[in-house]
Amino acid sequence: MTEAKKSESSSRPYHHGNLREALLSAAVEAIGEHGVAGLKLRDLARRVGVSHGAPANHFRDRNALLVAIAIEGYEKLAQAQRNAIERPHPSPMAALNAVGVAYVEFAVQNPAHFEVMFRRELQGDPELMQAAARCFQLSIGAVGGVRPTGRAPSENEFLATLGSWALVHGLATLHAQGLLPSVVCNDLPRLTQATLEAMVRIVGGEGDAQ
Repeated sequence: MTEAKKSESSSRPYHHGNLREALLSAAVEAIGEHGVAGLKLRDLARRVGVSHGAPANHFRDRNALLVAIAIEGYEKLAQAQRNAIERPHPSPMAALNAVGVAYVEFAVQNPAHFEVMFRRELQGDPELMQAAARCFQLSIGAVGGVRPTGRAPSENEFLATLGSWALVHGLATLHAQGLLPSVVCNDLPRLTQATLEAMVRIVGGEGDAQ
C-alpha cells in the first residue's frame, strides 16, 4: 500500500457503530506492535479513523483505556479457566493442571492483555480488582479440589493457591519476555503440569496430592 493510500485509510470516517470496542481492539493491536509505552489516544483515533477527541467519549484518559483492556483480559482469562474446569478430568489434580495450563496458554495467546493486566499504576481501580479477584477465586477452587476428602480448608491450601498462581504466572511472564529456553517453550504445558503437581503436594500435608 502506498503512503498516500495509508494516509487516506487512516483518516477514513468511522462507520462501525461501536467506537468503544473498536478503540479497545485497536489498542490491543497497537500494544502488540509497540508495547504499552508507545500507546497514545491520538494515535488510536487515527488508527480507527475518528477525530482526536472522539476517544474521550469513552475513556477519560490513557489509564482508563488500559484499565478497560486489563478488565477484558481478566474476563477472558476467567472464561478460559472456567472452560478448563468444566471439562471432564480423571482426577482433581488433572483439573488443577488444566487450569494452570489454561493460564499459561492465555498469556501466550493474548500477550497484549497479559502485559496490561498486572501494571502497578492500574491496581487501585475497584472494578479491575474485582475482576482479578474472580480469577484468583477460580484458582482457590481448583486447588481446593485436590484437598483430601473430609479435610477442612487450611492455611496450607491458601499458600498452595498462592504458590500455584505465582508459578504459572512466572512461567507465563518468562515466556512473554522471551527468557525461557526453546526446549521449555516447546513443552510448556507438560512443564506447567509437572511443576504444579510438585507445588500442590503441600495440600496433602504428607507430600501426596494425588
